[in-house]
Amino acid sequence: MVADRARRAAEDADDPIRLAAAHWDFGHCLLSQEGGAGEAAEVAESAVQQLQDVPDSDEKAAMQGALELVCVVADAQSRRWWHARQRLEERAAPLALRASEANIQWTVFGPTNIHLPRQHRDAGGGER
Repeated sequence: MVADRARRAAEDADDPIRLAAAHWDFGHCLLSQEGGAGEAAEVAESAVQQLQDVPDSDEKAAMQGALELVCVVADAQSRRWWHARQRLEERAAPLALRASEANIQWTVFGPTNIHLPRQHRDAGGGER
C-alpha cells in the first residue's frame, strides 16, 4: 500500500526520479514474496524504460542502477545465475561508478552496493 501511494504521489508530481524510486520500493516488496521475482523484474525493467527519456544525471544513474539491482536479485532468486552476473557487471556496475556513493531516494546505490554481491559470489554464494 505504501509503495502504491508513493507511486501515485510521484505521478501527481510528474517526477520521473521519484516514480522510479516508487517502482524500486514496489520491486523490493515483490522480491520479499514467494514467487514474486518475475513480477519484481518486470516492474523494475518497466521503470528503467521510463527513465530513458530523462536527461542524464548522477541521480538518473543511481535510480537506474538501483532498479537494475532489483533485476539482479530477481534473477538470483530464480536461480538464473548467469543472467544475474551479466546484469550486475554490464548494467549495474557502470551505473554505480557514475552515481558514486550516493543515497539517491534512499537506495544507497553505488560501488559498495555492487561490491557486496560480488563478495557473496566470490565466497561461494553464486552457482551451485
